[in-house]
Amino acid sequence: MSIDDEMAIQALLQKRILILDGAMGTMIQQRKLDEAAFRGERFKDWKKDLKGHNDLLNLTQPTIIEEIHRQYLEAGADIVETNTFNSQAISLADYGMDKLGYELSKAGAECAKRAVEAVQRGQPGRRLFRSRGKSVRRRRPRRFLLMSTAQQRVERRMRCWSMRMKSKFEACSMAVPICS
Repeated sequence: MSIDDEMAIQALLQKRILILDGAMGTMIQQRKLDEAAFRGERFKDWKKDLKGHNDLLNLTQPTIIEEIHRQYLEAGADIVETNTFNSQAISLADYGMDKLGYELSKAGAECAKRAVEAVQRGQPGRRLFRSRGKSVRRRRPRRFLLMSTAQQRVERRMRCWSMRMKSKFEACSMAVPICS
């Protein structure tokens, strides 16, 4: 975050509470996208099911992601988080896409940036921010990470902390600017 962004956020916080966007997943689910919509052209022949892989929409349906960001901003949000909650190797491995973390993170940041810029064009002088999301770091480390209780095999649900940290380090090292 730049010094200007930090100062702008601090100045705004002295005047009022800043509003963070809402649940991206819920907004995506409301669109009732099918498997083909998640796959897009690029991943039409992918070996695994991709429906529900919301981060992939940054690449295959960026206009939908931008529209959701714009809706939150137009409803009064000051900060939008990027649609990159699972754009790191551990989560992406479930889809056989563990090498796409950087590309998905970058595309998610670009979607958020375009939405912020579009709203700012319509509301000159309004200061808006975008954040990379909340999956990057934790205050207290856990020994194991529960990925999904729906998975039947324990070895698929639990990952050691060192694997989690390696994945998060990779995600942080490829980060795009977090504020605009």
